[in-house]
Amino acid sequence: MVLAGGRIRALAAALCVVPSRAALLGTMRLCDPPHPASRSADALRKECDLTHTRGSGPGGQHRNKVSTAVVLRHTPTGLVGKAAESRSQTTNYDSAMFRLRIALALQLRSPPPRGGGSATATPAIADKVAAIRAQLGVDPAVPLPAAVAEASRTVGLEGGGAVGEVVDALLAQLAIEMPPTVPTVPPSELWAKRCKGGKMNINENHEDFPTILAEALDRIWATYDVRCAAQELGISQSQLVKLLKKEPQSLVLVNRLRAELGIPPLN
Repeated sequence: MVLAGGRIRALAAALCVVPSRAALLGTMRLCDPPHPASRSADALRKECDLTHTRGSGPGGQHRNKVSTAVVLRHTPTGLVGKAAESRSQTTNYDSAMFRLRIALALQLRSPPPRGGGSATATPAIADKVAAIRAQLGVDPAVPLPAAVAEASRTVGLEGGGAVGEVVDALLAQLAIEMPPTVPTVPPSELWAKRCKGGKMNINENHEDFPTILAEALDRIWATYDVRCAAQELGISQSQLVKLLKKEPQSLVLVNRLRAELGIPPLN
């Protein structure tokens, strides 16, 4: 062991005072699996308040006289899907439901557990941090990320840098050797069905897209590592970024996470 007992205790304390995961997620919240975005329209409808209103803007007198606009409010989360473009109430309902599912995919996280499953992958940032916690006796339930920099100062590491680099330096300081691979949960059946030859083939308007998007974001938040998330999902990092770009707000969220970790944004 490289560090004296006092520094070990100080490092453990630093790891315990990290901002809550909710702070890192911003407006996002954790939820139990299966992810709500994967539910059918009929199942989600039972959890929603439905409001019909009159549409505004282009569309003529018929649109203004009939309540064709649709607002779906998901009662458990308060998230909303709206649509008013069509003169058809049915079409607007379908659009509002799809937008609600996208909102759920963006704002709710249900990360798969680390350290279990029938697949294997290269250790991600989350796995390395778990090893540091285990070495120091830190409760695994305590959230981590942004305090790694503070922990590095506690042990006297110089220069700072991205969280991944700092974590690797902490592993070296604590003489922790990571295995070449770790067990991980394999992708869902839907993901495997949609992913062919390492490419995710799905249109952003397809009914499966919110489910696929939620799974991608969940994996990124489980690993804190886009490259490792892509590997675990069986696609390249460029393919994963291409998927995120189909819903621009998802790329904004991932880049916000990367900023918290001191990593340059994805373009």
